[in-house]
Amino acid sequence: MGGAAAIDLTLTYPEAVSKLVLINSVGYSGSFPIGKLLPEPMIELGVEFWRARRIQGLLWGKSLGLLDPITEDIIRCAALPSLMPGWDRTIKDFTRSGGYYRLHKRIPALDKPTLILWGERDDVLGTEAAYQFKEAISNSRLVWLSGLGHSPQWSQPELVAMQILDFING
Repeated sequence: MGGAAAIDLTLTYPEAVSKLVLINSVGYSGSFPIGKLLPEPMIELGVEFWRARRIQGLLWGKSLGLLDPITEDIIRCAALPSLMPGWDRTIKDFTRSGGYYRLHKRIPALDKPTLILWGERDDVLGTEAAYQFKEAISNSRLVWLSGLGHSPQWSQPELVAMQILDFING
């Protein structure tokens, strides 16, 4: 949800942002409007499911020797926020709000130079949203990251950093 938060920040406080980078971003997909209708017990169950999913993935993957060092780091990074104080309250509040389900209507208002990095094998959000971002944001550049999935910043951090530095300095 980092990209959606960055888009929201850019639209709400445009003076604070000079350039925007989106990496396999939520905005046209990944919303959860039904969250506004869920009863509290369902929201609590969902929050605990997401926390346990990451921690159990790490536990079982490590115990069975299924994790290579990069994947283990990715799971640790994904699980870390769920261990922070207030995480469960934040996720519950976000779910109750319906998330960023209306953000797509505001994206065309982005006027900052925007770099859209997208792993061509994104199995979480797919690839259609990348084209939608490129079309909606007038001052944008879409860069496909060959062979990479939803989190290219974890699997190829040097490549992603190079793209971002070129964009910032260009």
